[in-house]
Amino acid sequence: WAMEEIVKNVEEYYVYNMHLVHPSVPGWSEASRQNLIDVIAKARAEIPYCETLEEINSYQGLLDEAVAGLCVSARELQWMIDYMRKDYNNSTNYYDEETYAELKTIYENAQKALESGVDVDIHNAYVDMRNELNKLCAYNERTLDVDNDGIFSIKDCTLMQEQIAGFV
Repeated sequence: WAMEEIVKNVEEYYVYNMHLVHPSVPGWSEASRQNLIDVIAKARAEIPYCETLEEINSYQGLLDEAVAGLCVSARELQWMIDYMRKDYNNSTNYYDEETYAELKTIYENAQKALESGVDVDIHNAYVDMRNELNKLCAYNERTLDVDNDGIFSIKDCTLMQEQIAGFV
């Protein structure tokens, strides 16, 4: 049966393989992962007894819904919050007002989502923070210009050293 093969592939990819990937790939929340496992078990148990194509297709819909409902874990959002804390604190006034206001809003929304414990809110906040991080990484067009004066100089190197040493 083709549907049994689809169930097997979904299980292998989303349940097993995602635990074997590099830690830089976000992990799923336990609740959404368990929901997918439950849907897989139900499909595996009931598909052999389906008598119509509509019954089989309904399991495809359940699988698709469970996969679409996978949410990033709260642990991943906490990591993003910790990682972006220095940018949020903006102690160096590196970002312009508009960029900083956007970062501040996204960061504070992420904190609220984490406190709520709601998987979908945590997932959406993680995606928002990840997108914001991508914007911040492209904020300065000059590579290594950490003081944002438009040139890479010894001052930039000093600031980087202070950052690494924990002085900033």
